[in-house]
Amino acid sequence: MKRIFLTLLMVLSLAAVLTWWIQPARQTDVPILYWVTTNSPIRDDQVAAFENWLEANAYERIELRIDASNNDPSKKLIQGISGVAADLFDNYADQAYLMQSTGILSDLTEPALAHGFGPETTYPSVRSNFMIEGRQWGYPPSVSVAVYLVNVAAFEEAGMEVPPRQWDIATFEEWGRRYVAARTVPGERQRHFFAGSQLDRVELSRSTGLDTYNETLTACVLDDPRYVKVLETVYRWMYEDHIIPSQQEESTFAVEGSGLGISMALFARGNYAMLYLGRFALVRLRSYGDQEYAASFPPYFEYPNLRVAGGNIGLYAKSSKKEEAYRFFEYLASDTHNRMIVATGDALPVNPAFLETEGFLRPPEHPNEWGVHEVYAEGMKAYSISRSRSPFVLPEVAKRIEVNNYHSFLAGRISAAEAAGQMAERINLEIERTLEERPSLVGEYERLVALQEKIDALKAAGKPIPADWIINPFHRRYYRDMGLLDEGSEGP
Repeated sequence: MKRIFLTLLMVLSLAAVLTWWIQPARQTDVPILYWVTTNSPIRDDQVAAFENWLEANAYERIELRIDASNNDPSKKLIQGISGVAADLFDNYADQAYLMQSTGILSDLTEPALAHGFGPETTYPSVRSNFMIEGRQWGYPPSVSVAVYLVNVAAFEEAGMEVPPRQWDIATFEEWGRRYVAARTVPGERQRHFFAGSQLDRVELSRSTGLDTYNETLTACVLDDPRYVKVLETVYRWMYEDHIIPSQQEESTFAVEGSGLGISMALFARGNYAMLYLGRFALVRLRSYGDQEYAASFPPYFEYPNLRVAGGNIGLYAKSSKKEEAYRFFEYLASDTHNRMIVATGDALPVNPAFLETEGFLRPPEHPNEWGVHEVYAEGMKAYSISRSRSPFVLPEVAKRIEVNNYHSFLAGRISAAEAAGQMAERINLEIERTLEERPSLVGEYERLVALQEKIDALKAAGKPIPADWIINPFHRRYYRDMGLLDEGSEGP
């Protein structure tokens, strides 16, 4: 059955590509770039801005066309392997690692240097999203960190002030319980929640000093009491304090949209007082009117942090329009594109300098958002840390294992300790499988395991860790902030 499904999916994907391939409009002297991306309200403006930028810089004309029908990861993968993918396609979160491992991404390292869209043009914490093993495999159209957007009117209706910008777990819970008590009618179904169910368990874990992987990225360490505490905390918010909704409670709301669109509709109409979102959400929220918003950072146990989100655009390895694509990437790094991201609210600008502009901090057409953008800017500059990705397991595989066990825990099938233990066990089994399938990695893995033993010995002795020993970007930042890093070491 699985083979039949995959065959049908491949046939449908190829048919979709062939449909636009044979369109009469393709018969033109102007090069056409096809970009597989989401069907955002600002896509037409982005296309026009790119073409205007070409003209303003006296570059040859290029036509950019949007393909929102093939944005499913499976379609992109199958089309790429089959040799009929679009020229450009979005890679969200960790998808670039999967696409690069299959050979369908073009190496952009040298073109990026020539056209000015290298990793130095954006934030250090973003670079790991498109830099793999020292080579560049994409470029971000924007970047993102998530904070809690606050519906000011919802707190006014509860007779409460706007929440603080920064808060620990205990403060967050105290505010949540007060809010729910103020908005819930005894004997009736709960219709108002302190926040939506969206949250980042990695951020919560990192706030205890624990990351998904150890310092050398050689092992998953989620089988740790600190991660058990994270899972139990989320469960308490959902099923005991009822400050965030369960999946069953979310399904009882009748609203328009799907997925995140449902949550944003519930937030806009006040069922959720807060929602954990990137700045890109403002594109959608502005359609609900000029409601007043504020923003707060996610709560933390001991160490405030934000994990960089967002994706990047990759170039198909078999594209016949590579020179035109390089020009598009050059545009993404330009001041023109950064100013557009600032104006539209579509996440954060690629160039860090634009976070300081008045247009970003106080958009003139949206005074109801003043104060929100400062939180995103501060979060990106002060708290953002790269995702940690082990070179010995595909990120998408590790994520699937963590999510599956998390939902099993919420459903009551396993305990928090069992969920955490199974996450670590199964991810580490995937690491073993990778080493079996790719013997070329064994030597580096064994070197890093030996290095990890030295790190563990220093930790046990309470001594600082040499900076050059730490591969995991979170641990390097965390140890530095905690004064536990030996900056003067020359490494192993």
